[in-house]
Amino acid sequence: MTLDDLPEFLSFARDGLMQIFDKIYYSHRVGLRKPGSEVFQLILDQNSLDPAKTLFIDDSPQHIEGAKALGIQTIFLAPGMTIEDDIFKPKN
Repeated sequence: MTLDDLPEFLSFARDGLMQIFDKIYYSHRVGLRKPGSEVFQLILDQNSLDPAKTLFIDDSPQHIEGAKALGIQTIFLAPGMTIEDDIFKPKN
């Protein structure tokens, strides 16, 4: 999981979503920036992840393309969508 800012982190923590992640990566802390594929490759390598079984969610089409270039599964979070309501909540 990558988060770029404190408000996003606090939102995840408040909503109890942190428990589903093993590790959090901040692209600016590892010295690599999205949309470059290097940050995604670092995460894949450090965690022995199969890109085809890895999911990246972002609200930037450019960042989505960087992940897709490595074969990572992606979800574009369009304006007005939220991870909590549109991605993680079961649909009735």
